[in-house]
Amino acid sequence: MKQFVFLILLISNCSYAGETSNWQTARETEQLKLQYRWIDSIDTREVRILFSVNANHNQIINCIRDPQLAKQWAVGVKDYRIYDMSPDKWIAYSLYKIPKPFAAQDLITRYKIVNESSEVKITITALPDYLERISGVNRQQNYSGKWILKETQNGITQIQYSISYTKPLVPRFMQDPITQRVLIRSFEEFIKLSENEKAEK
Repeated sequence: MKQFVFLILLISNCSYAGETSNWQTARETEQLKLQYRWIDSIDTREVRILFSVNANHNQIINCIRDPQLAKQWAVGVKDYRIYDMSPDKWIAYSLYKIPKPFAAQDLITRYKIVNESSEVKITITALPDYLERISGVNRQQNYSGKWILKETQNGITQIQYSISYTKPLVPRFMQDPITQRVLIRSFEEFIKLSENEKAEK
């Protein structure tokens, strides 16, 4: 089942646009809260994960972009590579384990760090033509998301990760339980790795 990580999100078209509704909580654990809202009436749905970690911005960003760490917390990622890395931006290539009968999926995204007065924002946008396409692998064309990191005075960082998507290929009553399980499992692992990064520094 873990091979379904981000499957539903990846086989959908992802974008931000239009009017938005209020956030609705779908799942909540001791560590995480998973919420949905509609964007642009009923066409686009946004999902976000809210959680906190005992780590600073640099340690969290390292867990996001370090290939070895990313493959540990992003359940279902088969390959993860970084290109053109600088202190505030990089390009990531991800290859996902996709169960049959779906074709393999890959994704190329540009990450950009924006430091604002009270938070750090990491924007994610698709860059599908950056690398040559691989035969038999479907390249995702549209993808957008963001991380928002707010560090508190006691060393805890509040995190919001969000992505929006449209036109799911399977009914939502089938999609939601799978998506929720793999997102929660992935970000619970992310919390552990981020806090381990702090402990090792």
